[in-house]
Amino acid sequence: MQNDVAVDTQIITRKGSERIHKYAFELALSRNGRLLDGKRLVTCTHKGNNLVTFSFFKQIFEEIAKQYEGRVNAENTMIDAITLLMTQFPENYDVIVAENSHGDIISDLAAAYIGGLGMAPSGDIGDEKAMFQPSHGTAPTLTGKNIVNPTATILSGGMMLEWLGRKNKDEALLAAAKMLDLAVTNTFKAGVRTSDMKGNASTTGFGDEVIRQLRLLNV
Repeated sequence: MQNDVAVDTQIITRKGSERIHKYAFELALSRNGRLLDGKRLVTCTHKGNNLVTFSFFKQIFEEIAKQYEGRVNAENTMIDAITLLMTQFPENYDVIVAENSHGDIISDLAAAYIGGLGMAPSGDIGDEKAMFQPSHGTAPTLTGKNIVNPTATILSGGMMLEWLGRKNKDEALLAAAKMLDLAVTNTFKAGVRTSDMKGNASTTGFGDEVIRQLRLLNV
């Protein structure tokens, strides 16, 4: 048997697209804008020039963008162009919305700007439920060595607290999320870093310092 052709079918739905685009704009409203000038901006990236599913994705984005005029800016950029522009001018971007496979690729690129995948938290968020985890996945070869960077795992926990706080309108959870982010920041300011960040702290040592910084914030 000879295998000559493989075909995949991509499905883009209006319901799913509207949901993710609205979430992107609401996320932008909750942030301080892009680093360049503080402008709140949502960028839709796609390949709508040659795939009808992406053209549909872009069309729905533009429809949703009209609902946020005057509050959040919106733009469209081709996926191949954005990989170049993110590398040259990362400060020009705030929130980027993309189809799943494109988002998977550029999220790894974005992680490089903050020190690598060990620094990048992530969340899979639905209407009612969500799951949070570091973007890097598992690293079986490093199991038991106590050397990996736990920052992404800790910050993923912070994202979970923030999501739960917003979902349940719980100010205590929102405050806890901010404290956790600040404790991680203060840990780096204290010079505690794992080997991937040019430091010598162990995984548990880094975690212990985060806990110490949390206690200082709670005094």
